Amino acid sequence: MKCTLFAAVSVAMFCLLSTAAVTVLAQENHQFVPQLSVPASENAAEPASATVAAADVAPAKVLSALSQDRQTVEELASLWEDELSGPMPEHLMRISHSVLQGELADSQEASAVRERLLSLPLVFDHHRTSSEIDAYLSSRQIDWLREQGFLVSEVPSTNDNEESTTSTSTSSYSEYLRSVSFSGYHNYEQLTSALQELASQHSQVARLTSVGNSVQGRKLWALEISRNPGVREPEPYFKYVGNMHGDEVVGRENCLRFAAHLLERYAAGDPEVVELVNTVSVWVLPSMNPDGFELRQRANRNRFDLNRNFPDRFDLGTSPRQPETQAIMDWVSAYPFVLSANFHGGSQVANYPFDGNRERRSGRYEASPDDALFRRLALVYSNAHRTMHDSREFAQGITNGADWYVLYGGMQDWNYIHRQCLELTIELTNTKWPSASTLAQHWEDNREAMLAYLRMVKTGAYGFVTYTEEQQQSKSTTASASSAASSSSSASSASSSSLPAEAKIIALEQLDSGELRAIDHLVYSTALFGDYYRLLPVGTFTLRATFRGQTIEQQNIRIDEQNTRVRVDFHFGN
Repeated sequence: MKCTLFAAVSVAMFCLLSTAAVTVLAQENHQFVPQLSVPASENAAEPASATVAAADVAPAKVLSALSQDRQTVEELASLWEDELSGPMPEHLMRISHSVLQGELADSQEASAVRERLLSLPLVFDHHRTSSEIDAYLSSRQIDWLREQGFLVSEVPSTNDNEESTTSTSTSSYSEYLRSVSFSGYHNYEQLTSALQELASQHSQVARLTSVGNSVQGRKLWALEISRNPGVREPEPYFKYVGNMHGDEVVGRENCLRFAAHLLERYAAGDPEVVELVNTVSVWVLPSMNPDGFELRQRANRNRFDLNRNFPDRFDLGTSPRQPETQAIMDWVSAYPFVLSANFHGGSQVANYPFDGNRERRSGRYEASPDDALFRRLALVYSNAHRTMHDSREFAQGITNGADWYVLYGGMQDWNYIHRQCLELTIELTNTKWPSASTLAQHWEDNREAMLAYLRMVKTGAYGFVTYTEEQQQSKSTTASASSAASSSSSASSASSSSLPAEAKIIALEQLDSGELRAIDHLVYSTALFGDYYRLLPVGTFTLRATFRGQTIEQQNIRIDEQNTRVRVDFHFGN
């Protein structure tokens, strides 16, 4: 899950209230946090003594305690360093407390505590209510929480897999996963065969390749769908990635169905699909974590959460780098991907960057430089989905990552920061591993959304950056820019006398005041063709291209609600 776990690198604030710890868990922005003391000694009192009676917790006392420094928090984060920086904790548990059933749940004290507890350094999972929260915990974390007065128990199954041999009412989620049926799902061998068959039947526009291997040696298969698969062309690159977490399986099946749908509609002559395949390089990677799927677990074979294993802005991901992570990094670095989504399960929402913030605090919105664009992209998917936009939990079915919960080492932030690729994390289903009998409906729910999101790769501004050899031989050079309607073919490059230029492209948004605000995120034209693709939200923009110390500016580029694409070329030289 966005991926669905609370960030393993958050740092909490813990305060002592009088002579005992106050323990409260509450809800805000779908986050829940307990107020904890520093780690208990070996002679800690019984759990009941760690809870202060509701009548004894004065609001002023709580608010005063919450203003204390962070030293005890860092001590606890250091104590749990292994859980935060290496393999993920083993036990998926539900945390609650008797206080949460009482009058304090909606009190001022609880609100103040909630704000601090949004940074508790545990690996949280999706499920949160006003009285409980799920988290992946180690044995020592479970013991410590119980010493503080928490009620910690195994997460019950949310079983709707009718082929499972485990009873929903009595089983834990871990027991459910061990007994879940693969019937109706493609295991690794079946997935491989299905992809090979698609590539063989549609060889003119499809090519199957492995981008790397899992820990256990399984191939990470990626199906390329394009007019000339295997040939680099001046066109935008797009990708869908599924099954990053092994026990979140609907995205795996939807990716396979999407690839088949695209190829079948292309063969049938569907005008829209033909146009997309002929002008976009579409990649579909159904399973990033095939070992986790076969093992029925979230993590890879080494028990690493792959969505905490990428480089990020704060260098707070897990280590060492896992084979699956490195394979994705190498693949994305080899192609100029423009737009992407990775599919998860355990909730239903389109999640967008940033996932982490400097404060390491969940529930605090962390906008990227392209926040307006990311919101637009997320809404495109949510609105086209059959039910996501009607979410009761997330307004319009979308959320900022850090505003939901912080995580570090995530794939979507890495794509955006390090590879200039815009990526969403899309949670498809509230149940991670639903019955295979529901897969057809899940595909119908997402089919139009997957197509609508793919179409967005052909919006905004695009064009070619070129230069002439004379530029290198003369101090007196000129620069020019040209704009053309989006109906111009993206494959039409510069004249034979021009060479492709690998330039920096920056967009500046025109504000209502008339001033320009630079969007602090560069894209680059490719060295091979000089083509670039700068997705933009609705508005008026200026584009600046910089090449070998020279800058060209093209103004008044209007992006409208109809997603009309605008071509803007830049040429350096005489």
